[in-house]
Amino acid sequence: MKRIYFISLIVFALSLNLVHSQTNCISKGKSLIDVYYGFPNFYSNIITQEYNNSYDLTRGVKPNYNISGFGPIGLKYEYLLTDEIGLGLNLFYASTSLKWSDATYNYKTTVTRFRAAVTANWHFSPTPDFDPYVMVHLGYANFNYTFDQTSINDSIPAIHPKPDLKFMLPVAMRIGIGARYFFTKNIGINAEVGLGGVVLTGGVSLKF
Repeated sequence: MKRIYFISLIVFALSLNLVHSQTNCISKGKSLIDVYYGFPNFYSNIITQEYNNSYDLTRGVKPNYNISGFGPIGLKYEYLLTDEIGLGLNLFYASTSLKWSDATYNYKTTVTRFRAAVTANWHFSPTPDFDPYVMVHLGYANFNYTFDQTSINDSIPAIHPKPDLKFMLPVAMRIGIGARYFFTKNIGINAEVGLGGVVLTGGVSLKF
């Protein structure tokens, strides 16, 4: 009988240890950092379309322009206020440049975007490795627009004036759903899909 009690005690202790080892990957007091890259860079398409619609870049001939972009790239910090609710800061940067030429001038326009937003996450059904969540963020959006033209003959006036591009209000708003998967105790990957700013993001997560 004593042997049975002893074996039962060992099994119970092992069970407790198993439950403890299966604790969720997030909990109150934890901090999370996400580094991510997003897709698509909407302003590359918006700027190109705006130029094609509003400006005759080559006086009736389809413009031979070159467009390039960087980002969206971002950094997000989150602190777990409870096992389910996290609060943090999301920083986001992206840029788009459009270049074209006529017989005398080279033109370049660049738009950079920066966002800084407070982010709230609700974490539902986390597991020891997987952390799904719903997010919402609200903050500030900055748009910086430059237009440059260079000529081999400054005595000839530029053909094209600075385009009057329209931008959204300086408010950053986003809702979405995302998840992190931790393949070690402190390192993982993340993905998020949402509305506002950028549709899809993915990157690396750190937990401490």
